[in-house]
Amino acid sequence: MVYTRDELNIDGSNIPTQADEDIWPNLAGLTIPEVNIDDISILIGQDCPEALMPLDIRNGPKGSPFAIRTQLGWVINGPMDKSTRRRVSVNFVEVNRSLEVN
Repeated sequence: MVYTRDELNIDGSNIPTQADEDIWPNLAGLTIPEVNIDDISILIGQDCPEALMPLDIRNGPKGSPFAIRTQLGWVINGPMDKSTRRRVSVNFVEVNRSLEVN
């Protein structure tokens, strides 16, 4: 099942860059592609666990970002810069598949 939207509300300031990755030794050697916010057209949710299954993990010291390699590539989690200047956001969306009113 696929749900679509005309546009995605994505804040580009939270997309990591190669420069962000370069300051963390545990992420050395990972290549972070440059992403144009206008080119993001799909988000994979938790309904497709095979796409998100960890194939490799790069841990660091407590408080540092970590990376997980999936079939779709590397995903970086955690604070990318050593300051706290970046905004933090968390989103949770749940869908009622039946669309029936109780």
